[in-house]
Amino acid sequence: MHRRADRADRHGDRQSRDRTDRRRVRRPRRRAAVGDRRVQPRVCGAAAAHGRPDRRPVRPAACIRARRDGVERRVGRVRARADAGVLIAGRTLAGAGAALLIPASLAIVRVLWRDPAERARALGIWAACGGIAMIVGPTLGGVLIHAFGWRSIFGVVIPFGIAAIALASAVVPESADPRGRRFDPAAQVLGAIAIGCVVFATIDARHDPLRAPLLIGTGAAAIALFVRIERRLGTAALVPLDLFANRAFRGMLVGNGAMTFGGYGMLFVLPLAWQSHHVLDATGAGLALLPMSVPFALVSFGSGAVAARVGARTAGAGCVALMGLGLAAIGIGAAGSTNPHAPMLAWAEAGLALTGTGLGLAVGSLAATAVGAVFGVALLGALYDACGGGASGLRVAMLTGSTLQLAGAALAWRTAGTGTRAGAPRPIG
Repeated sequence: MHRRADRADRHGDRQSRDRTDRRRVRRPRRRAAVGDRRVQPRVCGAAAAHGRPDRRPVRPAACIRARRDGVERRVGRVRARADAGVLIAGRTLAGAGAALLIPASLAIVRVLWRDPAERARALGIWAACGGIAMIVGPTLGGVLIHAFGWRSIFGVVIPFGIAAIALASAVVPESADPRGRRFDPAAQVLGAIAIGCVVFATIDARHDPLRAPLLIGTGAAAIALFVRIERRLGTAALVPLDLFANRAFRGMLVGNGAMTFGGYGMLFVLPLAWQSHHVLDATGAGLALLPMSVPFALVSFGSGAVAARVGARTAGAGCVALMGLGLAAIGIGAAGSTNPHAPMLAWAEAGLALTGTGLGLAVGSLAATAVGAVFGVALLGALYDACGGGASGLRVAMLTGSTLQLAGAALAWRTAGTGTRAGAPRPIG
């Protein structure tokens, strides 16, 4: 009996020591599994300290380590918030610059090239430059992100901006209206509020459904005030309401909205789906967009001539319909690919080729605007997220974009009227 009791005592002591040892090494092992590279030196130091408990007590070391970890986590959160704030501020300035750049460049084209045929050719070259940027941008962006991180994609734009300023100052003649024109700050602010509220409500509706109606109501009120101010200003308004009496303008506006809605929404959602579900990395996603970018650059050189030959109505509506078919192909491919990604990629590449061809031909007959792009990115991105991402989210987003583009093409064809030429004074200048 005494021997059994001694063995039980020794066995209990051994189990107690094992539990103590496990408690001592449990925290370093768990922290190492997190994958933080900074944890590895701490694990080695902790192992050495456990080997010499008389020189470094466990509890004070653990308390110091916990406090240091807490401070580092707080510092990391502060840095992340600061980085997000700087990113949002920088993107706001970039958006303001883009909002000024596109209408200013189109106005220069309209003033410098008075002849309709020459203007159509200039618009084709203008669109082709955008196609070149679409070829270089996604591919170069993927390489830069893979090699240097996402911050590097913003730095590469600076040399191009400096070169554009130098060339414009040296080559482009002054084309300002000597009579001047009144600035319309109230309409600018109200338009930004209306678009921002509707877009934010679209993005945030799934996460905060109670706030979405308030945002939509605010946007609707801003639109009503915008229309009231513009009606009072007449021809001096930011957006003269008399333009909407022109059937060609209404048709091209609808076609342009459908073009940018589906095109830019697809450019946001498709690479996101590829990278989120490990189909392609950043570099591969950029390269996979080449079937869209290359046809865009090739056909956009002749887009102005095509619009002048067949008319803006036929060119605009037909090309937007072609883009809608491209998005439908991407959506069908996503529906047919559950686990293997090869079918999705094959359908996506074919759909991208159709989309790039339609977009390149449409730019010469439709004036570019960012409003449709903003709503396209917001709505299609929200649909992709609401459906859980993956093939189902991509399918819903792409088929939604395709449906709206085909409807926009039909509405543009019906609204624009007949016989409209891209270089004529009646449509968009």
